[in-house]
Amino acid sequence: MAPFQLLIDPILLRRHGQDDAGGTRYPRYDAYPTCDYFVGAFGEEEVRDRISCAGQTLALTLHLPFCETNCRYCGCRKVVARQRERVQKYIKCLEREIALAGAACGEKRRALRFHWRCAMPESLALKEFAGIGRALRENFTTDTAATWTVDMEARPQLPGRMDALVEFGFNEISLLVQDPGARAEESITRCIREARAAGFRSLHADFVYGYPKQRLDRFSTLLETLIAQAPDRVTLLAHREPPGVAKHADPDSRATIAPMLAHGAGLLVAAGYLHLGNACFVKPLSPFAMAKTLGRLQYGPQGFSVLPETDVLGFGLSGISRVGSSYWQNLAGIDEYCDAVDAGRLPVWRGLELSPDDLVRRAVIHSLICNFRVSMEGIERSHLVNFRKYFARELDVLHGYADEGLVELEPDWIVVTPQGKLVVQAICAAFDRQRVTQQRRKAEALI
Repeated sequence: MAPFQLLIDPILLRRHGQDDAGGTRYPRYDAYPTCDYFVGAFGEEEVRDRISCAGQTLALTLHLPFCETNCRYCGCRKVVARQRERVQKYIKCLEREIALAGAACGEKRRALRFHWRCAMPESLALKEFAGIGRALRENFTTDTAATWTVDMEARPQLPGRMDALVEFGFNEISLLVQDPGARAEESITRCIREARAAGFRSLHADFVYGYPKQRLDRFSTLLETLIAQAPDRVTLLAHREPPGVAKHADPDSRATIAPMLAHGAGLLVAAGYLHLGNACFVKPLSPFAMAKTLGRLQYGPQGFSVLPETDVLGFGLSGISRVGSSYWQNLAGIDEYCDAVDAGRLPVWRGLELSPDDLVRRAVIHSLICNFRVSMEGIERSHLVNFRKYFARELDVLHGYADEGLVELEPDWIVVTPQGKLVVQAICAAFDRQRVTQQRRKAEALI
């Protein structure tokens, strides 16, 4: 079966999509188990031990949670940048955390990827982040082959901001495309042109859809505007309410979520993009498309990657790290985070040491996402299990999906069909033991 063949069925998307009219929500599985199953007993002592054993090459993630305004439709953990002193204190804490992690490594590791999540607000100049750059260079080795990605909302930036980011070392930009209302099309176009003129070598757009009261015609207009600018990658992301905000209850807008995904995927395919997985679309000659064709695509806390799998260190508020078979997450409160770092402690909130069961399930889930297929024999050889006995319950669930045309169950393979590729997260959820256990407990509580 061709790796990029895709059939778009709105009915199946409605039934198994990321957020259907009944409210079903599936994780993106960049980590398995997902971070809501991490435990507080996994603390700083365990983290220091894992960091000291990290590989010689790493991927680094840094979270800057400050925004110019409190966006209604952003699901990220954030703080409005009104108190400049608080922002500057946080920046200093980031520098200290990087130094603490570097010391825990014991020797300089090479950073192959660096992702700055959430770009700085307009009230801050890039020079105020020079200390972060110094801390990274002092504690990790980087070179021109490294991928440095910066997040940015897709709107015009201050004059010289894009050029300054490139001078800082960033060579890829990830744009968050939302619907700010009037003149949104102009903002998207100007921002992308500014990024290209500054010299970014790659441009990725996260296109958020499914806002309260958003309509299909408006969604289509914005996506067509984005496609006209030919970004290298486009990911369609279902809207998530910010933490603490109740889910919207507009039945009309919720009923358009699956049609939006179907229509958006259709527009991207018609424009020549290939479906990579998890509603991410890429150009045919991109490194991601070639990696998928060769079976070398990777997936983890930083999303899809064409590089060999590496350990990941996440810095800043709520940062998620993965080293070997361990995950951990930083503290989510800015005061608690800074207090820990000021005291010379790594700001660990919770974590998890993966069991052999977690590892085999992660391997199956990531193979489904990256390759749209799983070799039962390959899993048996790597994890020393009898696949059909070990996953007997899961295979029973997949038989139901096979009846719907989402998967094909071959003697030694599980293959996601072209109809099932846009809902692969629902198929992955069949192997999510934590999710199944939680749903069973809820059902028993109702009984």
